[in-house]
Amino acid sequence: MTSLQIIGFILFVIILAVSFIPSKKDRELNAWVAKEKAKRKEEEKQQTLKLAEEVEHRRKIERQEAVEQEQKIREDRHQQYLELEKQIRLMPIYERWRQDVFKKCGNICQICGTRENLQAHHRISFYMILKHFSITSKEKAFECRQLWDVENGEILCKECHDKMESSKNRQSLTSKI
Repeated sequence: MTSLQIIGFILFVIILAVSFIPSKKDRELNAWVAKEKAKRKEEEKQQTLKLAEEVEHRRKIERQEAVEQEQKIREDRHQQYLELEKQIRLMPIYERWRQDVFKKCGNICQICGTRENLQAHHRISFYMILKHFSITSKEKAFECRQLWDVENGEILCKECHDKMESSKNRQSLTSKI
């Protein structure tokens, strides 16, 4: 190879190498493209976070609405129970059951022995009988033998009656509403 060929080859390599070196404009364009990609990526990230927050907010509202709806259903059922209880306690058969329990127990509190502020008490709670036998009307209550079973009744003073578990449950239900 001659020196002229070597010089030509070196020039060729230099020109080839220089052509691969990006110009200032190319470097600026590449920097701008990279900056725009990063900007778009950050915008997408922010949109994703915002969407996730919106979804979580909607779920929170839906959960709250479900809780409120469930509470409303419980309140309605409790009001229905209280109304049914009131109707049943006004029935002549309830008064007869009550008198028979007083007669059986001798007009005395079965726990403390007092004769004041006496009340008839269902040992198997009034509420549990209604619930177990799906009693939803006075007519169904009238037909339920367990509700009128004198052996399921006892006499308690108000103080002892209020200490009974069924009374505590009734009081907690009423206080929640």
